[in-house]
Amino acid sequence: MLLRQTRGKCPFRRRRQDRYTLRIHPVEFNPLAKLLHDAVDSIPDYGFINSPEQRRKALYNKIDAVENMLAAGNFKGALEKLKHDIKPTIEKWLKD
Repeated sequence: MLLRQTRGKCPFRRRRQDRYTLRIHPVEFNPLAKLLHDAVDSIPDYGFINSPEQRRKALYNKIDAVENMLAAGNFKGALEKLKHDIKPTIEKWLKD
């Protein structure tokens, strides 16, 4: 993806709540959420115990919840969700 400056402004925008948001006119991009979504996308269907489409969608929803917590400045809640919700869910739903 080619990034270019528009009207002399840098495409990286710093916000108080989320220091890692990249603004690509007119869309904002969160690299953490993108990384987690890509990780879920990379899991093949046979890697899930059952219902890969439903499990994948549920993981996306959990990742989106973490992204919303980070955007709201709830860093502790986001960390707790990653450690106590997403990690155990992945361990339970994926085959070894």
